[in-house]
Amino acid sequence: MIIKPANRYPADPRAVFILALSVFSGLTALALETAPGSLESVLPSWAVTIWGALLSLGSLLTLAGMARQTANGIITEQVGSVMVGVTTIYYSIIALLIVGTEAVQTVGIVLAWGAACLLRWAQLQVSINQAAAEARHRQIQRGIKRGVQAEIERREGLQ
Repeated sequence: MIIKPANRYPADPRAVFILALSVFSGLTALALETAPGSLESVLPSWAVTIWGALLSLGSLLTLAGMARQTANGIITEQVGSVMVGVTTIYYSIIALLIVGTEAVQTVGIVLAWGAACLLRWAQLQVSINQAAAEARHRQIQRGIKRGVQAEIERREGLQ
């Protein structure tokens, strides 16, 4: 199943590459105040700034979360994945509205990347939910074991 959590570590080098590329693209948009080619001339500067900031920050958070093998790392990766997903969908919608069907090839790639980021968020959420359920199960088992042990000790005390 596609939502089933994938192993987190080591990080997939393809994901690291595209995230690093996203950081670079977002920083370029911020530093040079330019969007990718076809949109550069038609987007207002605030739209380019939002796109660049969210793409860079989301990608950096995702990379930082991937680098940490902790529960907080998973949550950080989730936050970054959602930011990149929403940012790429934002870019795709703007591109289609402004440029039209001529942007379909680029939009398809960007939209697929955004969908993959949102899917990754879902995978990580399933992983968090599974870990929480396993922790609850272990806690219940410990409680049952303590209860049984207490009952055995009580009965031994009666004899």
